[in-house]
Amino acid sequence: MATARFNSPELRKPASSPRPKGRENSKDTLCRNVLIYGHCRYEEQGCAFNHDPNKSLQTDSIKKSLNVDSPSFTPSTLSVPQKSSAISSQAANAAPFTPRGMASGTATPNSQLDSQSATFNPAQIREFTPQNYEISDADLSNDGTGSEAHGTYDPFQMAVVGQTLPTTTPYNPYIDESATLASNGAAYYGASTAFISPGQPLQYHLYAPIGPHREDLLAYQRHAHDFFMPDALREDLQKKAEATFQVMPNSQLPTLDSYHSLVALDTSHRKSATVFGYPSWVYKATSLKNGFMYTLRRLEGYRLTNERAIRSVKDWRRVNCGGVVSVVDAFTTRAFGDSSLVFVTNYHPLSKTLVEHHFTNTNRFGNRVAQTVPEPVLWSYIVQLASAVKSVHAANLAVRCMDPSKVILTDKGRIRLNACSVLDVVQFDAERPLAELQQEDFIHFGKLILSVAVNNLSVTTSHNLMGFVEQLNRNYTPEFRDTVVWLLTPAQAPATKNVTELLSGISNHVIDAFDSSLHANDTLYSEISREVENGRLARLLMKLGTINERPEHDNDPNWSETGDRYALKLFRDYVFHQVNAEGKPVLDMGHMVGCLNKLDAGSQEKIILTSRNEQNVFVITYNELKKQVNAAWAELQKPSRR
Repeated sequence: MATARFNSPELRKPASSPRPKGRENSKDTLCRNVLIYGHCRYEEQGCAFNHDPNKSLQTDSIKKSLNVDSPSFTPSTLSVPQKSSAISSQAANAAPFTPRGMASGTATPNSQLDSQSATFNPAQIREFTPQNYEISDADLSNDGTGSEAHGTYDPFQMAVVGQTLPTTTPYNPYIDESATLASNGAAYYGASTAFISPGQPLQYHLYAPIGPHREDLLAYQRHAHDFFMPDALREDLQKKAEATFQVMPNSQLPTLDSYHSLVALDTSHRKSATVFGYPSWVYKATSLKNGFMYTLRRLEGYRLTNERAIRSVKDWRRVNCGGVVSVVDAFTTRAFGDSSLVFVTNYHPLSKTLVEHHFTNTNRFGNRVAQTVPEPVLWSYIVQLASAVKSVHAANLAVRCMDPSKVILTDKGRIRLNACSVLDVVQFDAERPLAELQQEDFIHFGKLILSVAVNNLSVTTSHNLMGFVEQLNRNYTPEFRDTVVWLLTPAQAPATKNVTELLSGISNHVIDAFDSSLHANDTLYSEISREVENGRLARLLMKLGTINERPEHDNDPNWSETGDRYALKLFRDYVFHQVNAEGKPVLDMGHMVGCLNKLDAGSQEKIILTSRNEQNVFVITYNELKKQVNAAWAELQKPSRR
């Protein structure tokens, strides 16, 4: 069995260098072991091949590659010249022929260069030049070859590269001199629009968390970031400020009666008339009267038939509730090319609707996935909406609009009712009783909470809600389910529902929401208290700026160079104009902030102030400098002697 599968060692054929098979020129053939391994282990054991690479190259350049075994050359077509060609004597003075392909390294091989081309020389390899740009023939030099300027690839100097790049100019927020962007890189970036960004975007990465926090500090010790606003809160406020002052470049939107600089806030370009019966669009605009930002909701194609309808918007100004977006005004306009109705409300930057927040979750494949909303979040929504409904009903009005696409989330867990007055104008002619509309608000209330809980938008338009209500038993408590059922169940006539009854049933959760609100208030108050004294250094710098180098005061041109003001000038040099041993400026902001803080506090620490000519030296304390600053500032505040 073993002999059938494996050969015995005696029968194995020993491996050796390949033998020549009837070839007489084996001594001139380079051994394959030398080619593969660099040496041949059978060189001293009778290997008949050549083991010297240099000898092989020299032999190849001398001997011809043809032998008797080569097939004879037979041309397919033989062209017979009509007349014999003769070379004139003038051809001896002709310039040597240089093929065009020599510039790109694809020249025709020459028999005289075979010995040189056989040896690899890295110095002869030209630098790689990108060839994927469509460069016109006009950019080539007169001699038919590429200009030497194209040998070095410089994206900011090659004007022809702009032919293959898009015409839009990408904005670079990290460039140092944005004003010279058009002149420095116009060829690279191509043509751009006339719009110039009003300022660089805020660099939020500068407010990243500051390193690891030490836990071994004593009670009186603090970190540097303990005295400033948290990075997350600062970044959120700056993002909202940037969104507030955002403008649309080359906007084609019109200027309305008292509003300009319209910016579209819609995230979708699809027209939807499901809620109001008319396609609606939302814009941000700036008021000409006070300069504040407002939200404009435009109903496209609406024609006003009754003046009393638009006057009903004034009643919504009486609603003063944190859960309702305040209504400012309403008017009709033809500035958009049609008859449109515009509602003006307060603007909340970076706000999102409940649809955008809860119904747009997708997985990595782009498919929407249902996300279960925690029950405490839903109870918070119920309490806030109940408070808003209570304020609206107290003003003898009805909400009428509680669609998830019209309830906005302005902050973490903070929701507000929006577009409440729209249906009062659009459906004014229906003249439905106020009590009926207020009872209908509870049903809309229940559908809103149920749609968010089951993560299904079809709840708002469905007539059979029991199937959705049964889904609440999977993730929520019976108390939450009973509250939703109470909202969805109409009251039996002549009985009616009221918000007070709802708040009594959820009083425990109202207390929890109120406690969370108090904690949030305390947190914001603590953060604001850290920023109270941040203006001390700014006020101190303003005082020093008005005193130092003042040209003239009270008819005295040398006022800032004499008396106590001279010490303040030297203090300015001590803080801001220090240099090191090499004469380079010392840009230590910690030194600057520390000196200004000591000056503002009036520390007893002594410092040495030296004049620029090194002829005067003062030893003075921060407390004395503070008195001099206050005295000079008080002297500037005195009335003039003129």
